[in-house]
Amino acid sequence: MSIKELAEKVSSQFLTRLNKDRPFIIGIDGLSGAGKTTLVKELARELDNQKYNLTTFHLDDHIVEKNKRYLTGQEEWYEYYYLQWDIECLRINLFEQLHRIVKYYFYRSMTNILIILQLNRLDY
Repeated sequence: MSIKELAEKVSSQFLTRLNKDRPFIIGIDGLSGAGKTTLVKELARELDNQKYNLTTFHLDDHIVEKNKRYLTGQEEWYEYYYLQWDIECLRINLFEQLHRIVKYYFYRSMTNILIILQLNRLDY
């Protein structure tokens, strides 16, 4: 499927969604190096050309600090798969708040710092 075809499919689903008062959210998942970022950039460019107002974010920007996910006493697989993200924080502060004042949490791995950004989302 080409990017143009994918954008048309996304556009069709967006236009026919049942709840037009809620944001339309698309999740892209895949292994490291599979091309997720490239796909999202190309899809966003195509949708932007069609005059859609969109925002992209990477879930990896919301990973918690290292001390909360490593050397916790849990099995290594558990730390990797279950402690990477504060799921409750993402649910409350991102997904439930997309239409209100939103606090975004960004983890920067190079500096091991958690950044909190608060935005007011405008209704359109």
